[in-house]
Amino acid sequence: MLKHCFWVCCVLLMATGTHARTWLVEKDGTGDFTVIQDAVDASADGDTVQIGPGRFDDYSLYEMPAGWTTNTFVSVTEKSIVLIGAGRDITVIGPDSYWYEEDNNPMGIFVLCETSDVEIHDLTVENVADGIYYFPGYVYVEECAIIGCRYGMMLFVERGGGVYECEFFANNTGIFFGHGSNDTEVQDCYFDSNGEGVDVQDSQYVSVRRCAVENSTASAISFVTSTSCLAEECRLTDNRKGVTVFTAQCIVTDAIIIGGDTQISVYGGGSMSGSGNILFGGDVNTIFLFGGYMTMTESQIFHESGYLIYVNGYNASHPPVLDFTNNYWGYTDPDSIADLIWDGNDDPAIPCVIDFEPFMATILDEPMGWGDVKRLFH
Repeated sequence: MLKHCFWVCCVLLMATGTHARTWLVEKDGTGDFTVIQDAVDASADGDTVQIGPGRFDDYSLYEMPAGWTTNTFVSVTEKSIVLIGAGRDITVIGPDSYWYEEDNNPMGIFVLCETSDVEIHDLTVENVADGIYYFPGYVYVEECAIIGCRYGMMLFVERGGGVYECEFFANNTGIFFGHGSNDTEVQDCYFDSNGEGVDVQDSQYVSVRRCAVENSTASAISFVTSTSCLAEECRLTDNRKGVTVFTAQCIVTDAIIIGGDTQISVYGGGSMSGSGNILFGGDVNTIFLFGGYMTMTESQIFHESGYLIYVNGYNASHPPVLDFTNNYWGYTDPDSIADLIWDGNDDPAIPCVIDFEPFMATILDEPMGWGDVKRLFH
């Protein structure tokens, strides 16, 4: 597959007007440097730092603009360069065991570039507080692995960018988007055994596409106080919660969500719309609304335990009728569906009702079961 970085590298070369240089970092001394930071310090705009195999655990004290200090294994400040490893699982940045101090949050790769662009490819960062940290400009990370960190990635990226074909294992949070992040995509990534997969807060136009998230102890994907966000063609399996929306606005489309407590939860003033999804019932409820507004059409919504949709409190400023028409529910009669929906028809104190008619009596030749859904993952 052609690398996304090709065109960006061409632009960097044209912008600098000089011949870009490649700096080699090899632990055995056969390159230009043995320490990554030394190569970064020597580099100029448009250069590439090519990192060989092995574990790179040299770190230095970095002084932040706000005046506080932290240890970083690699830091880049206002410089447009490309960092390329020898391959995911071949080039490793970080200590061989987890390192965290209350007053010092060690960072694997720290990028402070408001106007410059830094790309990171083909390496692993592990066992630090923050694996890869971008602030405040543009992010580009491809084919990397982040393992055993507090935050796999901390992104405050006002100029957008993307994270592509990366893997996240055993982090407290795989990717965290913070205040002001804008127009950024996470695409074709894999998350396993994290606390949360992708946590989007105070951001806008963040999209999560074609990602698989498994075994999260909290939410696979959460949108908090964010606007115009999207989860598309994602496969979320055995997470405690699938998609969580809290005072945010988002669209979820063509997703498959299986297992865990609840597939979709919408809280506070949040709103979510969706279509083309397959939700295979949670251990508690399939869909849970606590003050939030939601619509979903042309989807398959299955019951396992609890309710198909459970409304517990509702913001009266939202429309009183929620559109859940033209879905397949696994039942052929409306009474069976209504019995598994808790809304204003059951509790007059809830100022909304779920409109599920008309509904699809069949969507496949045979109703989809566990085996059918799981085969979609292979």
